[in-house]
Amino acid sequence: MKACVTCSKPGNLGICLPCAERAESMLFAIIPWTPFEKCAIHPDLAAEEFSEVWKNSRYTVSVRHTKDDYGSPLVHLSIKRNDKNPMHDWRDLQRIKNEILGPEEEAMELYPSESRLVDTANQYHLWCMKGCKAPFGYNSQRLVMEDVGKTGGKQRPFEKKPDDLATEEQYLERLAEHNKKKVAAIGYREQIRSLLDAATKDEGYCQNPYRYVSNPKKCEVYKPTKPEEWCGPCLARLLKKLAVESGMFSGQ
Repeated sequence: MKACVTCSKPGNLGICLPCAERAESMLFAIIPWTPFEKCAIHPDLAAEEFSEVWKNSRYTVSVRHTKDDYGSPLVHLSIKRNDKNPMHDWRDLQRIKNEILGPEEEAMELYPSESRLVDTANQYHLWCMKGCKAPFGYNSQRLVMEDVGKTGGKQRPFEKKPDDLATEEQYLERLAEHNKKKVAAIGYREQIRSLLDAATKDEGYCQNPYRYVSNPKKCEVYKPTKPEEWCGPCLARLLKKLAVESGMFSGQ
């Protein structure tokens, strides 16, 4: 067995399997990206209720319009490399999502419980509830960078440079502004908490007992569905309860 020409480890034909896989991945990455074009649907895909197939120089994407368990519309993208080799390039998946579904749509990749795992091919799946934003993820402004020297990260160059590519200096400016707003928000939260604590010091106090002479109760008991008619202390108790339940006072 010859030694690998790259790492000197034993390998068939002069190259070991890990080096061959890395080389194959690099060759795949330099294939120019072309626009997706619509293709004919194979009968097997049609039988699985896929209605569209799109293909470009690197990937084939099958599209299925279905519904989730609650009856809401759901779009399923089934994705494979044209050479059927393994892939998991996040940027490519993001670009596929943008070009097939639209740049402002959000899609998710599921890592299921082992009891319902389906792993039979180098096929990858995105799920999109069109028009809906995921209830998780970063809620900050868009940020894309290549120059990340001082941040401690490592980033490869973009194949297609975004128009809004940020410099490291711009990133540090945004980080400083974010931290400034975060400190201010903590101060506002503490002020609100102090005001609500003062307003709800007496848990049983209600300023409107004269309204309920025949049945003296607090506003939230007497008019549970009309908080706009509650007195100040009762309304403050409601606001404090909502703030605590939402986690407003738990995080810094």
